[in-house]
Amino acid sequence: EGAVITTCESILFELARVAGTDEFKAISRLVK
Repeated sequence: EGAVITTCESILFELARVAGTDEFKAISRLVK
């Protein structure tokens, strides 16, 4: 089902809440 959110997507949505913070920038570098 297209509506099912994967664990990875859930994590990305959580990160999106704190986008712009130093923590997000550090984590986004690790994800890439």
